[in-house]
Order: sequence, then structure tokens, then C-alpha cells
Amino acid sequence: MKRKITNSYLLSKSIIFISTFVAMLFVSYRINKNLFKSCKYQFKENTSRLIVGDSHCQEGIVENYIPNSENLSHYAEGWFSTFLKVKELTKRNKQIKVLITSISPQRFSGFYDLSFSLDKFSRETLERLYPILKTSEILNFQINWSVYMENFFRNIICPNINYLDLYINPRFK
Repeated sequence: MKRKITNSYLLSKSIIFISTFVAMLFVSYRINKNLFKSCKYQFKENTSRLIVGDSHCQEGIVENYIPNSENLSHYAEGWFSTFLKVKELTKRNKQIKVLITSISPQRFSGFYDLSFSLDKFSRETLERLYPILKTSEILNFQINWSVYMENFFRNIICPNINYLDLYINPRFK
């Protein structure tokens, strides 16, 4: 016997599906939020020097030759990205006394002003800064909001675990 599909049947199944989907998103959000919170960003006790900046610092400064230092530089990192990183890390690591960075003409170029707003660059910049980026800090900044929201929801549903494991966690105790 064939079952007749009615509008109320479709509506009830749709409500169940949507409710399940929303519940899964909420649970995933809470798990991933706790995952990012679990990264304490705590350096070893003896780390007193922090090296940050673009590829010049990343490739040109070897932290092995500078005692008690960590190099968190990343290619194509602008001043604002470096500022956000330093602000978050020094808040949690009071033992940081020296900040080492490079100063070069390209770090003052307009390219870095656009690294949050151009599609090509904003995707990587926002992905890189997601764990420490707070929406309240960028409200008045020129940013590609569609890429920001895409990145936000992608990290809610499926965070970039490789980023956490490869870039952040090994540097901390």
C-alpha cells in the first residue's frame, strides 16, 4: 500500500531535519570553541624573546641562535596581523620582554592594508588569524566580511586542526 505524502508530513519531516541540523551545528560550535580555548598560547617559562613579522623574520632570523626565543613570523604578514598576534601572546606570556621584528619598505606598502579586504589575500589572512581574531577588534577595519563569515562558519563546523597542531601547539608547552 502506497503512503500518501501530505503537506503536514513534509512539514514535520522538514522541521525534524532542520532541528537536527541546527543541533549538530550548535554541538560542533561548542566543541570547536572549547578546542580553540584549549590552546593556551603559553610559551615555556624561559622564553623571553618573541620574533614576529613577515618572511624576512621567518627566514632570516634563526631562533636557535637567539637564546630563549620563539619565532612566530609568517610570510606576507602585515603590521596589523603582527599586532593582533603580539597583543594576544603577550597578554598570556608575561615573561616576554623583547620583541624582534623586521622593518622593510614593503611592510609599509598598501598591499598589507588590503590583505583583509581582497578576496585573494583575505582568505589566507583570516584563516591564519582565526584563533586569536576577535570581531570587536576589526569592526572599524576594512575587511571582506563575506570571507570572514565563511571562515568563521567553516571553523565552527570543521576547524583547521592542522593549523593548530603544526603552527600553534608545538611552540607552546
